[in-house]
Amino acid sequence: MKRKILCVIPALLLACSLSVAWATPMAVVTYSKNWDGDFWQYEFIVANTSDPETDAGVNIYFLSLKFSTQSLLPEKYNPRLPPGWDNLSERALDFISLASNTDEGATPDIVPGKSLGNFVFLFNAELGDISFAATLTNPDNQGNPFVTPDSYATPVNSTPVPEPATAALLVVGLAGMGLFGRKMKITSFAG
Repeated sequence: MKRKILCVIPALLLACSLSVAWATPMAVVTYSKNWDGDFWQYEFIVANTSDPETDAGVNIYFLSLKFSTQSLLPEKYNPRLPPGWDNLSERALDFISLASNTDEGATPDIVPGKSLGNFVFLFNAELGDISFAATLTNPDNQGNPFVTPDSYATPVNSTPVPEPATAALLVVGLAGMGLFGRKMKITSFAG
């Protein structure tokens, strides 16, 4: 009986942590940067981390990128964007605003569980910290979209930091395995 309880507790903790991770509509932005000899080239990838089942219809349609250092886009450069997306900023000083354009017939919005890359910009200086906010459709109330809190974009080559819930789950699992092993060791010597 105790063995079953020790197996059920980690499973419940895992289920709870997974449900928390998918609970609210969210976005993640990653980027890579490259020096081409004249300009810094940044390529952004935007992911809609909302749950595809429970958050169906919660699509990213607007994105704002903010930079900690002021930087100008070259005057005669048109950014490379995925089909159906428009750059709403002329020459950015410390931000870029991007929006999907549904006039082209396709649906360029980023749906839950999917990502979209190929947002490429050139800058005359290396950018510092890059924060972003995304706006997502609210299928239950079209006039009141979801807006993510400002978060930082992550460089592609960086190591992700585990969430506190993941670390707690690891500690509980290791402690449970240790207790189970100790219990097995004690009962084998007693019997």
